[in-house]
Amino acid sequence: MTEHSIVISGISKVFKRYNSPWGRIVEWLTNIQRHEPVIALNDISLTVPRGVALGLLGVNGAGKSTLLKIIAGVVAPSAGEVHVAGRVAALLELGLGFHQDFTGRQNITIAAQMMGFSVYETQQALPDIEHFAAIGDYIDQPVRTYSSGMQMRLAFSVATAIRPDVLIVDEALSVGDAAFQRKCFRRIAEFQAQGTSLLFVSHDTEVIKKLCSAAVLIHDGGILSEGLAAKVCDDYENLLFGDRSKIAIQNAEIKRSLSNNGKDNEALAARAAVQLSDPNMPMVEAKQYGSGEVSIDKVWLQSTSNTPINTVGSGGEFQWCFTLTANSDVEHPVFSMMIKTVEGVAIFGTDSAQFPNVPKRLVATSCHTVSFSLHANLAPGYYFMNCGVRMDKPSGTRFVARHVDCGVLRVISNTDTTALIGSAELSAQLSVTSEPNN
Repeated sequence: MTEHSIVISGISKVFKRYNSPWGRIVEWLTNIQRHEPVIALNDISLTVPRGVALGLLGVNGAGKSTLLKIIAGVVAPSAGEVHVAGRVAALLELGLGFHQDFTGRQNITIAAQMMGFSVYETQQALPDIEHFAAIGDYIDQPVRTYSSGMQMRLAFSVATAIRPDVLIVDEALSVGDAAFQRKCFRRIAEFQAQGTSLLFVSHDTEVIKKLCSAAVLIHDGGILSEGLAAKVCDDYENLLFGDRSKIAIQNAEIKRSLSNNGKDNEALAARAAVQLSDPNMPMVEAKQYGSGEVSIDKVWLQSTSNTPINTVGSGGEFQWCFTLTANSDVEHPVFSMMIKTVEGVAIFGTDSAQFPNVPKRLVATSCHTVSFSLHANLAPGYYFMNCGVRMDKPSGTRFVARHVDCGVLRVISNTDTTALIGSAELSAQLSVTSEPNN
């Protein structure tokens, strides 16, 4: 039988709403009901298998946050039971539990104790928390001086300092910059690979589909739809934009059609011409591994004219380059690259195995420069670059050097509006033909 991290049985939550500040006192003294019951959750039953990423969708006020608070133990249910296997780390509200007049370091100690960390565990985790949050000297400043992004950095770093069995994230990552979001999603992926279950709340259906395998749609305190993430996201969009008289959710597919009757070469050329180097580009700490026969010394993005860049227009050309040094003889090397979204979804990758004129052998101490020429047929946004060298042998494949998230590419558009879904920029054209009224 599948091991479950969370088992929810018949959870309900009713809040009391009083018409006046004195209503509660009068009710207590006279035993006469002075409140109006507000049903936040009504008979919710749900199981989450170990290691599964579950997305929670719903309009504001649907009951998502209340459910997460009950799972985290912050709020007690009015009825029903919740069983959670292992330790829960929750980012429910930005800065929840932070004392605004205490420093970041003081709040780390307090938050760690509230999460059940021992003094020794807190001391051991403190350097990693400081490093991951990357807020510099602000760590010793009062939290009231922090921006919302800095508070989120600190909160996430504390919550994930020690791998939890269940990680709950309620819209908190939406305030972070692209580089830190990528860093967070990478840590989440590492935790999931080790068996951590994820409960993730977001109104962004694309993020839910990329990050979660399953999802639940909560509406009016109950479960309206559950199942595969793509199906539930379609149900959510139908709830938001569909015919509300038919919100019984009948697994309706949202059909989309693109009409492309030719390319606007002039517009494409204008977008492609955008190539620049932004000194304020966010950067995420690269992850490096490999057996060590090769060292990757430098990575960079450049234009077709060999000018260093990190920003390109949709449809523009660019090159992803890296230099390497062979520490020993390497037979049959394969040079590879990959592009990922902020959420860590791989959208393109290739390697030298399909290209001619590639060295069959790297001699010890030799140096080489590898360049992949690419077209940025991507929607506007931030993308993260990987590169590596591997050896393909009959006995198996192994990376001798690999750098993950070692480069950041920003794709921008010159158009005034960018209404795009997904990652690819397909330069769609639209034609609307109207019939005259009789």
